[in-house]
Amino acid sequence: MPTSMKLNSVNPDRAAKDLDAALRALLRRIIRNCPKKREQIAEELRARGFAVTSHTLNDYTAEGREGKGFGAFPLKLIQAFCEVVGDDRLQRYAAGPRLARAAKLGEDVAEVLSERKRKSRRK
Repeated sequence: MPTSMKLNSVNPDRAAKDLDAALRALLRRIIRNCPKKREQIAEELRARGFAVTSHTLNDYTAEGREGKGFGAFPLKLIQAFCEVVGDDRLQRYAAGPRLARAAKLGEDVAEVLSERKRKSRRK
């Protein structure tokens, strides 16, 4: 979840709609940035055992359906979806800001260590 997004603690229904809208927007960005067409994404998800069509993906990303439970993205699909589109932003979003920061920190440390290793080989 983006750290700038604040949940509406006064109105839980509004908070749910906000989260749903943010999830749908993220899915749209991920799919838009993926070189694969929606039908190819759906086909690869079906090959992994998920009943997904391009229409299902459209439902997951449709604006105006926030908080209505229609076309809600299922948790069980996250890992396969991320693998198919080659983008882990959805997994990071689902993990929440604290775990996403921890993952980022781990990646940064790994990058520094890898760079040090490359530099030591050149000597």
